[in-house]
Amino acid sequence: MKKILFVAILIACGCLVFGGVQATTEETESETSWSTLKAEREQIRAERQQIMEEIKDERTKLKEEREEIREQRRERRCKNIETRINTRIKRYENNQAQHRRIFDNLVSRIERFITKFEREGFDVAELKADLVVLKKKIQALHDTHALFIGELENTQDYACGKSEGEFVKQLGEARRMIPEVRSKLLDVREYYQTVIRPDLLDIRKQITEKYEDKSSEEVEEDSSQEDSN
Repeated sequence: MKKILFVAILIACGCLVFGGVQATTEETESETSWSTLKAEREQIRAERQQIMEEIKDERTKLKEEREEIREQRRERRCKNIETRINTRIKRYENNQAQHRRIFDNLVSRIERFITKFEREGFDVAELKADLVVLKKKIQALHDTHALFIGELENTQDYACGKSEGEFVKQLGEARRMIPEVRSKLLDVREYYQTVIRPDLLDIRKQITEKYEDKSSEEVEEDSSQEDSN
């Protein structure tokens, strides 16, 4: 009976010890699992933060690349615009030089005609007065042409793409002068055709009449001499 009681006590004590050990083990395992879970969460959070930073860096890099592409396109566009403007300036300067040469030669030729005709006794007063007006019109054309080229050159004071508004405004000011230049040129040509040329034709008519009268006088003199003989 005592042996049975002793064995029962030993079994009970063993159960208590085993239960305590099992409880301690479960508690340790629980703490270990929580620590592991916490560490995994921290790692996941760190990885997520790293991914977000990489995405942010990638977006920044992409934005910079896009801005660089836009800047390159802007530079190419501005370079093309500036090249076209320089080409136009050169062309208009050549046109101005050509007009100046043509009209200077025209004025010189008319002045020589005036000197010659006046020396021969023809009436050139009207042609002289009209030539003064023609010179003023030619000078007005040259002044307007030079002002127009100056307005075009002023566009170079504004960096295209940097001062876009001012650049476009200045370019518009220059373009608005094109009709005025053409109008001045047409005014000179029309004045020559409608005023100067008729003056020259009138003097030519005087010359023709003078030599016709002279020829008639010579014929009459010859006839008189023949009659006398």
